[in-house]
Amino acid sequence: MRYNILIIDDDKDLCALLKKCLEHEGINSEISYNGVEGLINIAKNQYHLIVLDIMMPMLDGFETLKKIRELSSVPILMLTSRTETSDKIKGLEYGADDYLTKPFVIEEFIARVNSLIRRYTKFNNPLNENKTKLQFDGLIIDFEYKSVIVEGKEVERNKSYQLKQYVDRLFEWAKLYSNEYRMDMENTDISDLTRQILVDWIPVFEEYKIDYKIDIPEYRININIDTKAYETILSNIIQNVIRHSKCSNIIIELIDADSIMVKISDNGIGISQEELIHIFDRLYKVDKSRGTSGNGLGLSIAKQLIESLNGNIIVNSELNQGTEFQIIIPKNLR
Repeated sequence: MRYNILIIDDDKDLCALLKKCLEHEGINSEISYNGVEGLINIAKNQYHLIVLDIMMPMLDGFETLKKIRELSSVPILMLTSRTETSDKIKGLEYGADDYLTKPFVIEEFIARVNSLIRRYTKFNNPLNENKTKLQFDGLIIDFEYKSVIVEGKEVERNKSYQLKQYVDRLFEWAKLYSNEYRMDMENTDISDLTRQILVDWIPVFEEYKIDYKIDIPEYRININIDTKAYETILSNIIQNVIRHSKCSNIIIELIDADSIMVKISDNGIGISQEELIHIFDRLYKVDKSRGTSGNGLGLSIAKQLIESLNGNIIVNSELNQGTEFQIIIPKNLR
């Protein structure tokens, strides 16, 4: 029987070496370079063992481990360059089966892999496990039945596009944090581009009964920018305001100064200072009083895109007073 292993590690050279050594032992291996990609592969495929690194961008090994244990009891061998006993204890408590500290001898790695597979397959049939569900913070994606459950409620089948949208956003997030996203810069009139983006949001404001004011200079402001990234930044922030602020008024201003600044202000319920410092964290959702929809990725993606444009984002908020996002993008991008 040919065994299947998934390696989740952002070290591409190490992954290539491990794959080659496993192939020599007659073991098939697949590679995921980040935790999100790994979780999606685990939900779709079947493995006899997972080799998981701790120090990774996006979802670190501990976060990924917790999510894996929601999907499967497949054995997990954790890799780490850290020697602290507390890390090993934490990993074992979260569900890891074995630990290997980097750098390691390949012969020991192979011996641990064979031991874990042998022990697991003797008492379990991993290929009979149901691994068709992927769960993230109140959202369950069921690949077998093609359904989406949000906060315990199934989304209507005719809204299944939400599944694609969520997975697409995960991959977009994964590309950003793995430096695979490449900016496509072009000389653009930012005034006209902003106007085009916002005109599509006006029907949404009206649907949610939100009064709006849009202030954009009438003259051309030409800068080099990735137009798709800029649209994603504005759309993600506006969507966050609509979903969570409970506002009745929104003001969007494009300001022409040494840099381009976009201000997005609302008169909603605001965000506490304790929550404010976390709003750009991956998969973070502010307290449920601000609404239950969303996936905790939109603002994280927006911030990463802004930083990729050498820009900055500032957020000011007061409870029951509202929130203001300031997006600052330099004009001299290349």
